Amino acid sequence: MRPPALMLFKRFQRNSNQRLVAISVVRNEIDIVEAFIRHTSQLVDEHLVVDHCSHDGTGEILKSLRAEGIPLTLYRSDDPAYNQPAVTNVLMRKAFDDHGADWVFPLDGDEFILEPEDRSLREALASPPKHRGSITYPFRTYHPHPSDDASELNAAKRIGHHFICEAGEYHKIIAHRSVANKPGLHIRPGNHHLNIGDHYIEPALLPGFELAHFPVRSLGQYIRKIAMGELGKDAFGGIQDLRASRLIIGVGEASAQSCALLDQDGMTIPNSFTCGGRCHANAKFLRLDLFRASDFHVRPSFTTEYRPNFLPISRELCGVSAIPSNNLSTTVRNQTGASGMIELDATDARILTVLQRKGRISNADLAEEVNLSASACHRRVQRLEQAGFISGYVALLDPKKLRRATVVYVEITLSGQADEVLDAFEREVSRIPDVLECYLMAGKADYLLKVVAEDAEDFARIHRKKLARLPGIAQIHSSFALRKVR
Repeated sequence: MRPPALMLFKRFQRNSNQRLVAISVVRNEIDIVEAFIRHTSQLVDEHLVVDHCSHDGTGEILKSLRAEGIPLTLYRSDDPAYNQPAVTNVLMRKAFDDHGADWVFPLDGDEFILEPEDRSLREALASPPKHRGSITYPFRTYHPHPSDDASELNAAKRIGHHFICEAGEYHKIIAHRSVANKPGLHIRPGNHHLNIGDHYIEPALLPGFELAHFPVRSLGQYIRKIAMGELGKDAFGGIQDLRASRLIIGVGEASAQSCALLDQDGMTIPNSFTCGGRCHANAKFLRLDLFRASDFHVRPSFTTEYRPNFLPISRELCGVSAIPSNNLSTTVRNQTGASGMIELDATDARILTVLQRKGRISNADLAEEVNLSASACHRRVQRLEQAGFISGYVALLDPKKLRRATVVYVEITLSGQADEVLDAFEREVSRIPDVLECYLMAGKADYLLKVVAEDAEDFARIHRKKLARLPGIAQIHSSFALRKVR
C-alpha cells in the first residue's frame, strides 16, 4: 500500500477534472475520528460529515480539524433515531448537487481507504474500470491483539492484525456522477450496494484498493459503547434489530469492575454463528464469563501478513486506547461519567501547571508546551473547564505596587459554636476587603484569616476598626509573614 509520504505528495497534484467527496455519519468516535479525518483528507477534495448525537468530544475534534484548514463540511444531528442510511443518502445528494462531486465515497468513521503502492486513488479513478455508475472495493477487518503496542495512541497504526478470511466477502461502493440524476438513486444500508429504485447496480471492482475497518479498537472503547447504550450500532445491527452485524473478536486485561460490565451483556463470537456470514437473526448469543475469569478471550485465526501505514496524527487523541488492567476501570468511569468524576492524568496535570503560571497563554503555545496538537489541547482544556477543574481565569496583581505588601495571618477564636454565632461572623468578615481568604479551622482557633495591609501601622488600623469589631470575637492572634518562600 502507498506510504503516507506519497499520499501527502499526491495531494498537491490533484486533477481538477475529478472531484472526490467523502460522506460520513459519525457517533462517539473520539478515539479514532481524528486519524480517520486526517487520513481521508489526503485522498479527497472535501469531506461531508454528520455528527450524530456525539457527547464524548467527537464534535469538538471535528471543529478543531476544520479550523486547521482541513476541507470539512460539518452538520449536527440530534435526532435520537439513528437512521444512518437516510442521512447517508441526504449527504450523497448534497455531494452531487451542492459540492460538484464526480465520485462520492460513503465511509464510516472507522474505515480507512488503502492505496496500492503503484498508483493513487485519484489516478485509478481518472481511468476507472468500465462501470455502470458504481465501483466497489473490499474491506479488511482489523482487531486488537495482545502484541499491539499499547503506547501507540493512533488505533489505526496500533492495530495491525486482521482475519485471514473475512466472515463474508463484503465490499463498499463508490458512486459516480453518471447516475446522480437517476430517480430513486439510493445507497443501501451498510454502504455495500447502490440501487436505482429496486434495481441493484452491479458495481465494477477497483483492483488493488482496500478499506481497512477498525470496529473494535480496545476493550475500553467497547465497554464505553456498552455504557452509552450503543450496542445497537456495533454489536447488533440496530436498536430494534437484534441480528449480529459485527464480530466481537477479543477481550483482554479486564479488571473486576470492567468484567462485571462485560458479564452483563450478551455478545456473539465468530465461531458461534450458525453459518459463515454475518447479520443472522439466529446467531448464538452467549455471555463472556469474565467476572471470575478475566483472562484473554480471543479467536486465534489472526495473521500479521500486512500492517498498513497511516498518516501521523496528534500525539494525544483524547480517547480510550489500549489500557492496562489496573487503569481500565478508572478509564471506563471517566469516559462514561458513571461516577460523576473525571480523574486527571499526567497530561492534564501539565496543562493545569502551565495555565497556573500563564493564564493568558494561547492554545497553540500551550499545546507546544505540553506536547499535544492544538486540537487535542483545546479539547482537554474544554474538558477540564466543564468538569470544574478550571473555575476561571484571573489577573494576579502586584501587591507592592498596590501598597498591600504586608501579609498577616490572623487566628480568631469565637465565644460560642452555635450556628447563629458562626453565621454572623462569616457574614460580617466577608464584607472586609482587606481579608483575602477566610478558613473555618479544626484545632485551637475557629477561623484563619489572610489579611493584606500597607504596613504594620495600616494593619493596626484594620485590627482596631474592623477585626476587633466582628461579632462573637473571644480572642485574636496575629502573625506577620516575613517573606513568601513559595
